[in-house]
Amino acid sequence: MKGTIKAVQKTGTFQELQKYNVTFNHSQGDSVLFFSKSEPTDENFPLKVGTEINYELKPNGNGKIIREDNFTKAFNQMPSGKINTNDSILAQVCYKANMDAFGKDYNDKVEEQTIKDFKWMKNLIINGQ
Repeated sequence: MKGTIKAVQKTGTFQELQKYNVTFNHSQGDSVLFFSKSEPTDENFPLKVGTEINYELKPNGNGKIIREDNFTKAFNQMPSGKINTNDSILAQVCYKANMDAFGKDYNDKVEEQTIKDFKWMKNLIINGQ
């Protein structure tokens, strides 16, 4: 499903996860329960009102955000031309490292850091700098 966040209400915690009831622009007043690892001081869900997101409803009725595939997005933004095997491996290593470092709490930074690290590492390999 795709929807724009209309309202967010924090409803407490469950096993160290923050609980949020999120209402979307396409719903008839029904809210979807999402869980997040956001900081306890974060009153407005990790995604802000007005943000369009892809999500799915799990069998229990709770929502799960479907994140964009950062690897594909980052890989498609690399320099055009044929990607050789070495560049592909380098991009995958950079992506893996950035997912490990940022993926849990700062998924939006993975793409940016992957591209930056790929370019830096490729320059280091080619120029030794």
